[in-house]
Amino acid sequence: MMSGQRLGIGGGVFDPIHNGHLFLFNECAEQLKLDKVLLIPTFKAVHKEQEGLVPYELRCEMVRLACEANDKFELCEIEKETGGLSYTIDTIRTLKSRTPEAEWFFLVGLDNLEKMEDWHKPDEIVKEVRVVVGTRPVGSVSVNARFKDKVDFIDMPRLEISSTDIRERIRAGRGIRYLVPREIEQYIIEHKLYIE
Repeated sequence: MMSGQRLGIGGGVFDPIHNGHLFLFNECAEQLKLDKVLLIPTFKAVHKEQEGLVPYELRCEMVRLACEANDKFELCEIEKETGGLSYTIDTIRTLKSRTPEAEWFFLVGLDNLEKMEDWHKPDEIVKEVRVVVGTRPVGSVSVNARFKDKVDFIDMPRLEISSTDIRERIRAGRGIRYLVPREIEQYIIEHKLYIE
């Protein structure tokens, strides 16, 4: 990547990645004029049980499929390279060391902002990158006072889509069309994911 770029970080377990994620990342790319958004699947989840997670390689392949439709999106497997538990602060610092001239933005949904106190070293994260939250209406969101000046909001509709709900729908034999891109729906069916 070239220096001087505006780069977004869109991380997550992505089990599976869905249209809510993609809509957020695309809105951030457009409104913040980002050159790229790096979609980073969690290698080893800190806050979630590893047991029951679809293997990393399959989650990566779903992210790769999602990136094919948008030239602003790029799969980044940095957390596999570094191994171990995936702490956001470590991922951010590694990315910044590789492209120090870039301006970095950490893109999150409102649900993640509301859990900001539970992040690993949140005060250090907001020093390293600009945290950007996609939500509307902005006025209804309460942010811890110590983070208030370090978080930006973009105006976008909130899509109520969750990976948990998608997995539950599949187990119940219900469809997931329009919740995930068609290619990912086909991948899930082909690989018989989430049926047990």
